Amino acid sequence: MPKIHIEYTEADLVLLVLRDLENTMPEVDFKKEDIKILVKSKQNYKAEWEIAAFKATIDLSI
Repeated sequence: MPKIHIEYTEADLVLLVLRDLENTMPEVDFKKEDIKILVKSKQNYKAEWEIAAFKATIDLSI
């Protein structure tokens, strides 16, 4: 059975968001530095948004 593994790093996610913003609002000059990836830890009792490393993965058997 074939398997698929896809991984997006924090840098990949920033580029995806940047491309989407550029396509949605081409009149605005967005920069990578303008985009901040925040996470909210479920283990943090305050449940505050904070800057942290990010990675999204997808593993599928097809």
